[in-house]
Amino acid sequence: MMNDNRPASEICPICGCGRLAPMTLMDAYSCTLCLHMFSWTDHEKCLEVLDASMPKSWSWNGHQWQRKKVVFQSMTAAKAMFIGFTICLPVVMIVVAGYVFWHLPNSPFTHLIMLWAAMSLIVHGGLVAWTLFASDYLSSHAIVSVQIREFFA
Repeated sequence: MMNDNRPASEICPICGCGRLAPMTLMDAYSCTLCLHMFSWTDHEKCLEVLDASMPKSWSWNGHQWQRKKVVFQSMTAAKAMFIGFTICLPVVMIVVAGYVFWHLPNSPFTHLIMLWAAMSLIVHGGLVAWTLFASDYLSSHAIVSVQIREFFA
């Protein structure tokens, strides 16, 4: 750390391999490896990432970066309704189409509609879960990614 408690050439808190370097003519830092941009706040003595959708910040304890606790936004009713429609609407459309355009009797594809609806439910539910997992609504993503990085380091 420099004398004014700003990061000089410390390890990047995101990738863990690159070094933080000051950007020319800017009050910002960038990683030499992953190219993420950071800003140093003097009043909080923390490093904030600038190019991420979710706010993340770290403080330097002299040896390593400590991730600061971020108060995440709660799940609003509008977001919950959007998630419900994203998961349920394709399944309902498939089931309704299967019953409106009914199959022929003794057809080998009689259970195809229910299989298609089940696969749609699994895929859309997985996509929503993955999106929530990656966007830090489920904060275990950060813990798992750090543990995987430390295991292979």
